[in-house]
Amino acid sequence: MYPVERAFAHRRLVQAFYLDGTMAMFATGHLPSAGFEAGIERLDLPVNAPQFAVVQRRLPGIYPETTTPYTVSRLFATGACPETVAVSHAGGRDVVAVVDIRSEGTEGESVLGSGLRVPYVFPPSATRGAAGSEMATGYSERFDFSDALREALFALPPIDNRFDVYPRSIRIVEVGIEEGGIANFRHLFVRVQRCSPPSGTPAPK
Repeated sequence: MYPVERAFAHRRLVQAFYLDGTMAMFATGHLPSAGFEAGIERLDLPVNAPQFAVVQRRLPGIYPETTTPYTVSRLFATGACPETVAVSHAGGRDVVAVVDIRSEGTEGESVLGSGLRVPYVFPPSATRGAAGSEMATGYSERFDFSDALREALFALPPIDNRFDVYPRSIRIVEVGIEEGGIANFRHLFVRVQRCSPPSGTPAPK
């Protein structure tokens, strides 16, 4: 469970990478003390451009008041690849270009100068995807099934035919937990698939 006190965090650098419906975001900066943890959150704002925030949360207990560096990462289901994302932090707001590693051939690029290469920032659940398919995967670092499911549904591509009269069913095809790896993953994932109406289904009268 997250601590109650939460505020925008200082950021030094933010990067965003995209692979088949999943965006991996990374941020570095410093916290007021070791008594805080950093995180990246999606903001629910009524705008078209994806909005995120780098935040800090106070942990319970007493800690020395010594500035503490942090590096934090998070996966988000986005469906299509956005060109940019807006990231709010204690110093204001950045517009961050999203790097599509397949189209731009940046597989060997280092994340935040740490030596961690881009392919290792995406877990197996993300690499099983296919861009433009009727499938999407959502994630929850809190192991909250509802959060992961909502994110997966959000990331499904829109239905092409806006006059489609048939109801579409969406099925959950995989639920799992991923832990470890070079990027130190620890999250629940939910994978969903939108099903088309059976062929030959008569139109409603």
